[in-house]
Amino acid sequence: MNEAKWEVVRQFYMDSFGIAPELVDLMASNEILLMCVSGSSNESISRILNVDKESIAEILDVILTFSGWEKDLDFSPYRMFKEDSSFIGFTGQVLETIGPEDAGINLQTIKAMYNNCKIYESIEEQLEIGWK
Repeated sequence: MNEAKWEVVRQFYMDSFGIAPELVDLMASNEILLMCVSGSSNESISRILNVDKESIAEILDVILTFSGWEKDLDFSPYRMFKEDSSFIGFTGQVLETIGPEDAGINLQTIKAMYNNCKIYESIEEQLEIGWK
């Protein structure tokens, strides 16, 4: 959808339902964000949602400041985060799940997962409150 048409959609939700345009943007991106924080790669998200990978990468970069996963993770970081949202608890769950043999996941990657989950949790709360 081009920018002019999207502005009309955003304005419609504002005028008709009093929903802030920023929330309309977040709701439109919600499936992409949830799939990413749940461990889906940009390729999988693209295939499942029929959205080009460049658009996915742009949405993730703007909202999460994260470029996305190169390959699908074997676990859901967001599920782990929902079980224990403390950084130490989350890190312990990830390390227990991946074991010592997965050299592709290091502390920097775990921090990125955790930060993505924190951001998404905040978005989820904003949508819950504002999309009524």
